[in-house]
Parts: sequence; C-alpha cells; structure tokens
Amino acid sequence: MSSLTPVSKLLSIIVPTYNMEAYLDKCLTSLIVGEADSELMQKLEVLVVNDGSTDRSSEIAHGYEARYPYTFKVIDKDNGNYGSCINVALPLATGKYVKTLDADDWFDTDAFKGFLLWLDDKDFDAVFTDYYTVKDGIVSMARKLDFSPNTELRFADHYHKFFDVYMHRTTYNRRIFEGLDYHQTEGIFYTDGEWMYLPLSKVKTFIYYPKGIYCYLLGRIGQSMDPVVYQSNFSKRIELLYNYIHTYTACYLEGGKRNGISVNLDFLRIVCLHRAMSIYTSLLTIPNKEVRDKQLNLIENYLFQHYPHFYNQLNTASYPTWYVDHPHLSFRIIRTWRKYGIFATKIQMWFANHNLGIVERWRRFISRKSF
Repeated sequence: MSSLTPVSKLLSIIVPTYNMEAYLDKCLTSLIVGEADSELMQKLEVLVVNDGSTDRSSEIAHGYEARYPYTFKVIDKDNGNYGSCINVALPLATGKYVKTLDADDWFDTDAFKGFLLWLDDKDFDAVFTDYYTVKDGIVSMARKLDFSPNTELRFADHYHKFFDVYMHRTTYNRRIFEGLDYHQTEGIFYTDGEWMYLPLSKVKTFIYYPKGIYCYLLGRIGQSMDPVVYQSNFSKRIELLYNYIHTYTACYLEGGKRNGISVNLDFLRIVCLHRAMSIYTSLLTIPNKEVRDKQLNLIENYLFQHYPHFYNQLNTASYPTWYVDHPHLSFRIIRTWRKYGIFATKIQMWFANHNLGIVERWRRFISRKSF
C-alpha cells in the first residue's frame, strides 16, 4: 500500500475486549466504512484494547490492524477489566471526538458512515444518537431522547434528563477530558456508567443526532447485565456508588469545580441520588432479613460516617424536575424505612405497585379507545 499524507483523525473509537473471539470480528467489521486508504477510513481511529484475553481476540484484532493500518491500532495488556481498558486507551486517542464500543456489540455500518460524514464539520462538546437493542435476534429502537434534533443545545438547560442516558448514545469531544483527571475504576464491572458521569458534567453544548448507530446485544450468557452476573456483583455496584459520591463531594467542596475546572454540580448530585435510590430499593426488596439488614446497615453507616452531607440529602430529595416513570417508588421508600422500618416499607411498596397496575390498565384502555 502506498504511503499517504497523514489525515487528522475525526473520531477515535475505543473497543475493550476480553475473550470475545465469537463477537469481535462482527464488531470490527461494522466499522469498515470504505477502502483501507480512503479518506473517511483515515479519519477514523479504532483502538482495540485486548484485556489479557486467552482466546483469539488479539489475533483477530491484529488482523484488522494489518489490513487497515491507518485506522486500527491494537493494545495488548494484562487483564484489568473494563475501566483499565479506557484508562489505557483514552490518553492515546487522537481523534477530535471519542466514543466507546463494547466488543460484543456493533454499529449499523451505513448509519455510522452517515454519522461520520455529518460529524466532519461539527464542533460540540458532545453528540447523542439513538441506538438499538438486540435480543434473541429481535432488533428494537431504544427510547428516543426528549431533545430537539439537529439543534445546538445547552447542557445546563437539559441536564435533569441525562441521569439515564447511556454510553451507547454518547460521543464526546476529546477536549472534555483535558484537565479533568478522568480515571475509571479498574478491576470491576459496570464502570461504563462512569463514562456518563464526570465527563458529562463538563459538557456545555451538545446536539442530538436522531439516528440509530449503536447495536447493543442483550441476553448473552455471562455478560455483565446477565441477571445472574448482575446479582453476584451487587457489592461492586455499591462500591461504584461510593466512588460517584466521592467525586460529587470533592467537587462540592471545591465550589463546583474539578481541578479548577467548572462542572455541573447539580447534575453530579442527581446522578448520585438516583443511583443511591436504585441501590436502596434493590436492597429493600431482598426477602432474606439477615442479608437485607446487614447490607442496609453497612451502606447507612458508611454514608453517615463518610458523606453526612449526602446522607442527609436522601432525607429531603424529591423529583421536582427529573424525568422518571414512577417517582413515588423512590426516596419516599428510603425515608419510610429509615423512620418506620421494613414492615411499613413493604406496605408502601405494595400500594405503590397496586396503584401502578391500575394506572397502566387505564392507559391501555384509553389508548384503545383513541383509535
């Protein structure tokens, strides 16, 4: 292949992989948007991080690096889990924008090509797109975002809608990470959520590109969202909650800044509150009294001792402007348990779920009548 004049990278994609030989080829093939020496492929940078795989993942990745040397780069490293892959690759990324892609997922190639062409002359802190879920061969579009499409928007006006926006949608301008001292937790699952936390709090402008690009595979046995794996790693979710609260508290004590850089402190706060609410309500539904009480007391004591400011916020938090489906299944549950105990909490949850069933049946009835 003849040498080419270097082209500035438009987008860097980080692909962490661990023993994904059955999926990696489909993932990387989905990123091929032209011939190896085409201008569009030269503008694309794909950093495949082989996280100590014991299968053919490294061999497969190096094959793409050999065929598309202007685009693919392989980083072989010892196993450290998802966060370590991001921590290694992010400082090496050279694209104007950066996005992550799990090795068992893939992009809609045609939509991705269109996205690259569209992105070429854009300059926003972040771009959010639609994505698909794929389960048992059935492809479904995830919920559309509640933003005006193709319009520059201010994060400060919409941050309350972002606590459940996932990494599948997100493309950051790489300048977001400058001076942020961003570091993902290593050695555990679910740290992809951190990608949507501290970096997002620095975003000032964004745009919604309303087309599906990312294809998110569900139902694979052994994946982090497998119910069995998810439950067995519950303690790690609590550890991540503490990390979120630590980051929020540090920024709070610095007057809404991180290393002197302004961040959206209220966004960090509501994400912490939402995650805490999720942890508490999950624990409160554990039928085993001994396990439930032990876990709840541990988290209560830890928060009270280390983060009293946040602990007290759980006593006053509400959903005045947040987008949530069922706000009554939230902080009121925590406060009822703290004040009256588990019996009163179970009664409250029963009534809440009963009322939800009535509301849902009424909505279905109205929708049928509207035709």
